[in-house]
Amino acid sequence: MKFEDVYFTDKLPDGRTRYRLLKSGAVFDNSQNKIVARKITPDEAREMAHKRWDKYREATASRIVKEAQAIDSSIETEEDAWALVVAKTYIAIMDSDKPRGDDLEKVGRAMGAIPNITDVKQVIPQETDEDVKALIREVARLAARYERETVEGRVIDDSD
Repeated sequence: MKFEDVYFTDKLPDGRTRYRLLKSGAVFDNSQNKIVARKITPDEAREMAHKRWDKYREATASRIVKEAQAIDSSIETEEDAWALVVAKTYIAIMDSDKPRGDDLEKVGRAMGAIPNITDVKQVIPQETDEDVKALIREVARLAARYERETVEGRVIDDSD
């Protein structure tokens, strides 16, 4: 069944159909003498979807901030709430009998200490997945080296 079969059979008292489809793809309502719907482009559809997702993200972030404030009254921003979530996750991982490296990697990504492949690709789009994975391994290696070179809160550099 086509759109026209359903919506263009309704008749007005003067015999005209209530709706008609214009060449542009817009739907014109003859009873109101105005366009009541229009065809949207894929770009417009994408933009509308992004606006809808942003609205949901903002609502979610606002709710998370309120919940985080119930735990810690110093929470004021979405970033503060996210930091609290990451910190609580870190504590749960470290309190575990067997902390997994994958869990720590996820916390590192959440903190921004380890870049996501997608983020790196946006900065360096010509790189391949293998190059990005190698970059992440190098960042992890440097982080491990930093931890080894830190003694009692002091950083021991190569020049000492």
